[in-house]
Amino acid sequence: MVFYFSGTGNSYQAAQAMLSPGEAMEDMAKCVWEKRFSFFLAPGEPVGFVCPVYYGGIPAPVKTFIQNLSLETAPEYCYGLLTCGGSPAAAGEMMAKLLKKQGVTMKSVFSVTMPDNYILMYKISGEEEQKEILSKAALWLEHIKKQVDQRQETGVRASVKDRMLTAAMYPLYENDRSTKPFYADDQCVGCGLCAQRCPAHAIVMEDKRPKWVLDKCYQCLACARCGAIQYGKRTVGKKRYTNPILKKGGGGHGHDDAPDMEEHAHGAPAPAGGHDHGAAAPAGGHDHGGDDNCCCADEGAEGHQH
Repeated sequence: MVFYFSGTGNSYQAAQAMLSPGEAMEDMAKCVWEKRFSFFLAPGEPVGFVCPVYYGGIPAPVKTFIQNLSLETAPEYCYGLLTCGGSPAAAGEMMAKLLKKQGVTMKSVFSVTMPDNYILMYKISGEEEQKEILSKAALWLEHIKKQVDQRQETGVRASVKDRMLTAAMYPLYENDRSTKPFYADDQCVGCGLCAQRCPAHAIVMEDKRPKWVLDKCYQCLACARCGAIQYGKRTVGKKRYTNPILKKGGGGHGHDDAPDMEEHAHGAPAPAGGHDHGAAAPAGGHDHGGDDNCCCADEGAEGHQH
């Protein structure tokens, strides 16, 4: 079984790449919303946790999910897979400690570098660079899948440097994540995809305009896959990133790294790599995307000046 969380598609792609025929995949954010935390494992079935790295740690819904997780049978092999644009820091160790409290021992932590999508701080890389990063990520994910199939144990311990990085950065994520700077500029056509995509259910549509109704969200930037969604002045004029796997999915509902479809098949064939706030034994980051018939269609379009 593979549990995943994703906002712009990188971790969704990575999770897909870990699936074996018939293996189930569960969206952790959706499970949190539905309060589904109990799962049954077949004998010998491995369990994977796939997510981006946020501020050197794990996303809020992943933390909440693990803290409430109940597996009827302890897995013989459990691993974590982090997607990121740079370093995973001590995110894997953080995940392992939370799982240990639930009676689950994580044997390995892997990471994969994918295109960074955290436009609140950075500009995304160009299309050619994205293609190169994703091509390398696809190969690395194949390598990780082989390690998982062989039940290789790489360990979960982080370096002192990585622990210091997480200790310095992660509180910023836990204590902020304010939705106040979010707004829709005059590119907005009222399609409602931002509200449909939000895994925190922080957005509602009023008079065909998005309204943020929660003080805090997961800051996955699934909503900002659309160029009409801005975060104060920090995103204006910036291009947006969406992993190609979401674009292939077509238009629809995509809660967090999930494709632009209301539902997706369990045990689907494994595609190639992507990015969330995550990292890799190469490295990783955040996720975003777009659709037809709305302002989201042009993924490479510049943000409208507000």
